[in-house]
Amino acid sequence: MQNYSKVLVGIILVFGFVLSGCKQVNNPGDDKTYLVKIGTVTNGTISANPTSGAEGTEITLTVSPDDGYRLKIGTLKYGTTLINENTKKFNLPASNITVTAKFRILADDDSEDESGLSIIKIDTGGRAIDSKDTWLENAAYTIFNSDGTTITASGATDIKGRGNFTWGLEKKPYSLKLSSKTSLLGMPSHKRWVLLANHLDKTLLRNEIGFKLGEIFDHIDWTPHTVQVELYVNDVYQGVYQFSEAIKLDANRVAIDEIKKGNPGGGYILEIDERRGEESNFTTTHGVVFNCSDPDDGLDKKPTGSPQTLFEKIRADVQHAEDVLYSGDFTDPDNGYRKYLDVDSFVDWYLVEEIACYQDSKFYSSVYMYYDPSDQKYHLGPLWDFDTHFGNAWSMVSTGFLIKDSKWISRLFDDPYFVSLIKARWNEKKSAVDALQTFIDARADSLNAAQANNFERWPILNTNIGGANSQIAGSYAGEIAFLKLWLTLRISWLDTAINRL
Repeated sequence: MQNYSKVLVGIILVFGFVLSGCKQVNNPGDDKTYLVKIGTVTNGTISANPTSGAEGTEITLTVSPDDGYRLKIGTLKYGTTLINENTKKFNLPASNITVTAKFRILADDDSEDESGLSIIKIDTGGRAIDSKDTWLENAAYTIFNSDGTTITASGATDIKGRGNFTWGLEKKPYSLKLSSKTSLLGMPSHKRWVLLANHLDKTLLRNEIGFKLGEIFDHIDWTPHTVQVELYVNDVYQGVYQFSEAIKLDANRVAIDEIKKGNPGGGYILEIDERRGEESNFTTTHGVVFNCSDPDDGLDKKPTGSPQTLFEKIRADVQHAEDVLYSGDFTDPDNGYRKYLDVDSFVDWYLVEEIACYQDSKFYSSVYMYYDPSDQKYHLGPLWDFDTHFGNAWSMVSTGFLIKDSKWISRLFDDPYFVSLIKARWNEKKSAVDALQTFIDARADSLNAAQANNFERWPILNTNIGGANSQIAGSYAGEIAFLKLWLTLRISWLDTAINRL
């Protein structure tokens, strides 16, 4: 048998709806009848039963690969519609169709030619996940090792969509709420997890790079851990996803005591996001829109003896910190902004986001900040949402300061002390930032098989997704090359510019 690394595809069939060459059958007095055609097959067979029917007729496929071959994930389809690869059943649409598939050769040891990624399967009992606001309850998850043969975790979960712009894309991102705290794929135990689709990012790596920068600039106390996986929903292949910890207050995540009625001095996570309309949001006098991310309920309560609700206290405290930041003596080391802001986290957050260079981080969207009662200061972070960054969306410009002119940040740059910290920290971490090139090569290599599956499921390498992509390379290798070039140019420009501040 040939080695599987040399033979990737055993069958290639013609994709697409058959609108000609397969005549529609019209029986007088009957519903229209549509035909199911099977393309030419080698190294296996596919048959359909029945081979024709009215719209909605259930078609059952029998798929029989030859010895040494296996159905390639995400390839059993008609047109662009995937067929459930376990039950191999679908309902006939109102057109003639051609069923297509690909087989792949097995490895010499008869194991599956796997991508190297763990597999997550979500079972909703056939129910659609059609809301990002309402949880679909009583679903189930199962996590397999990379060859799909060994279950490493399973249990009950609620699931819903997530994201703003990304929820409107074909490849959907999801949030999970498990029935109990569980450690998954080597990450610490929790109930809340996220499946990032990264559909806008054809490298599938930009979020990983952002979080890697969080490891480098480690004055951001906690950065989400993530693992690349392949996802199935109701046995239909969905592609490569980034399985990530959600940003939550917890001993295993943002580890601070939570504000509550009995602990009004406790901590909380805020998100700066002008696009969201939660009830628990407020706008400061300098126009920063804060949303109470965690906790996001119970904030209407008043602690004993307090005239303020918890929400009113949070709003007043944030406003006071901003007032001090914009005051005449804001540089005072004892009573200026340093009393209220954790400066080290602001420095590191700024450098990460200036490297990544995207408009949303100008205190507009997906910017997190939390209050830590242990030092009574606001910390910037955790980091989040890098799929549109690093030259990917709307602009590929790699020069110029972008985040430096943001609300709050621009004021900090009026203080020579803050500028000195920026310069020192940049020069301290520059060599680690340069090493991102090696990191990207290694991660792209690890995704080589999986990305092929993903872009077979979602053939978008020549498509401008949502009109947002700044360039179209046309191949995965081309996307990686563009990312590396952009990052090289960005770091080079910043190195000169920061040292001239």
